[in-house]
Amino acid sequence: MKKLIVFCISLSVLHAVANDSAQFVTARKYINGIYNVISAKQQYIKASATVFPANDLLHPFQKSDFIMARKGNCIFQTYNNLTSISDELRSLQIDTLEKTIVIAEPIKMPLLSLSPNVLNQVAKINILDIGKGLKSMELTFNPNSQYQKIEMLFDSTSFKLTKLNLWFVGQNDESQPESRKMEVNYLVIDDKVPNNIDVCSVDAILVIDKEKNIKIKNPAYKDYEIINFFSN
Repeated sequence: MKKLIVFCISLSVLHAVANDSAQFVTARKYINGIYNVISAKQQYIKASATVFPANDLLHPFQKSDFIMARKGNCIFQTYNNLTSISDELRSLQIDTLEKTIVIAEPIKMPLLSLSPNVLNQVAKINILDIGKGLKSMELTFNPNSQYQKIEMLFDSTSFKLTKLNLWFVGQNDESQPESRKMEVNYLVIDDKVPNNIDVCSVDAILVIDKEKNIKIKNPAYKDYEIINFFSN
């Protein structure tokens, strides 16, 4: 059975009470601004993302450009060998190495989305003024959080991210827990989606008939295996 790779790193943590100190209030203001930019109804983001073992920051084991485009309820994402396309009804995750198309529920939170709920398990905040309108914010999490630390560099006027560093616990090849760092450099954040990206293209790839049989419509994927996790 092929392993399903979950194509989402949602930076949100629930069921905790955030500290209401002045520093947390300031941090919430900044993160709300960043979230509003990233979650705009029409959005194009291009970034480079590199993942390291946390104890070896000289030898990354994964590096790739990341692209996210959104138009209304449609989301298009690519990272490494994975392309994810979603509309309001369902999502497709296309793996060009495994040659699989996974059908699942619609994407609710795009990859690398920074939700305001991220503050709910933060133990410590450090905010620095870098100059020229840039701010640096470091969030250190409680021990029981799924994240360890987040560092971000952003414009305090436009709230556009320049850089995001995330420390988290992943799994190595032996499926053992391993501390990792993801470094994201944002190259483009814009409200115009390039013409060569077909954001709402789920129906151009697959067709579902009245009996809910699924067939591949786009000949580029004619040899791909369909894995259906769609509940409807």
